[in-house]
Order: sequence, then structure tokens, then C-alpha cells
Amino acid sequence: VSALREDPDVILLGEMRDAASIDTALTAAETGHLVFTTLHSPAAADTVPRIISSFSPDAQGTIRAKLAQNLRAVVAQRLLPRADGGGRTVACEVMTASPRVRELILDPQRVKEISDLVKGGAIVEGMLSFDQHLFELCRKGDITDETALQHATSATDLKLKLDGTYNGEAFAVKGSMGELAELLRPTKPWPLTVNAEAGGATVDVKGSIANPQAA
Repeated sequence: VSALREDPDVILLGEMRDAASIDTALTAAETGHLVFTTLHSPAAADTVPRIISSFSPDAQGTIRAKLAQNLRAVVAQRLLPRADGGGRTVACEVMTASPRVRELILDPQRVKEISDLVKGGAIVEGMLSFDQHLFELCRKGDITDETALQHATSATDLKLKLDGTYNGEAFAVKGSMGELAELLRPTKPWPLTVNAEAGGATVDVKGSIANPQAA
């Protein structure tokens, strides 16, 4: 609280440990300050109920309104062992405070739907789920498949994605042929079927990542 008297532009609050520190962070944000802080939470979407549950039931409505109005983004991190044994790399989950997220924060019956938005909001809202980032780290060879599945939010869905199928369908990829070539950069001989749009035409690439064949 004393930091507010010094008229700062940015405030770093080490950790929100209880209702008092959370309320301080929200008050600072309400008064026009950019606030960075940390909180123990297993995933980005779980941060919202974690914050709200720190307060008594009669105060939770006010906290929901403050949070919906002032939250900008949540970034969750997990440190994972690198595939080459050279230390650790970070896997991130990002939740941005889109209008839809703000709406769900205000509704105690629908706050759990935020996790679904994180999974599907990568393109439009700039969000990123843990499993999406784990898949990218596997594709680049930064971590092993075993490490990814061990730390995945949904190990079953991620395994299907790593095996080349998801929800029973081949991946649909739109972009230039250069982008398609990057997607098919050899990392492992996965069986795969990819549809890509190039110059208004549809190109089917069949075979394996190690040996793709354009039809």
C-alpha cells in the first residue's frame, strides 16, 4: 500500500498469498497501475477461482467485478527437463482477458468454461494451452514425448495429436507451402495426412513426416 503513495507506473508484488495481498493488487490495478504478481496455481484458468475462493462468500461478488475489470492476462509456467539433458525448458499456458473471459469471471456458474476458451482461443485471442505448447516443444525436439505426456493437461488428447490424429481426423493446416514444409520438418516418422491450401488450390500431402509425398 505504501508503494501507491510514491506514484509508480509499474508495481511488482512478489506473491499474492492471502485475501489482503490480492485485494492490494486489485486496488493498485484499479488506480491505473500496471501490476505484476505471482500466485500458486496449476493452470492459467485455475487462477480465477483460486483468487475468488480466497475471500469470504459475501465479498466474492465484489472481487469478481474487480477481477473482470482489471485483469489483463495470466501466464502459467512449468519447468520440464530438456530432451538432450541440458537443463530445463519452460512450458507456458497463456490466458488473455478477452471480453468472453471477463463475462465468465462474473458468472460463478460458468467460470469453469474459461479452460475451454484457453484451449480454443490461440488464433483469435492470443491464448495458448499447456498441451499446445507441449506439442510444439515436442515437434522442435526440446522435450521427449514421455515428458510431454507426463505433464499434459489431457494426456489422451496430446498422445493422439503426437501420433498424427486428433478427434479422429487428420490435421487441417492452412498456409503457404513454406509453412507446410516447416510443419513437416522431420522429427519422427509419424504417419500423417495433411491438407494445405496453396494459391487457392488444395494440396494433399500423404505419407510420413520423414518422407512426405504431394499428390
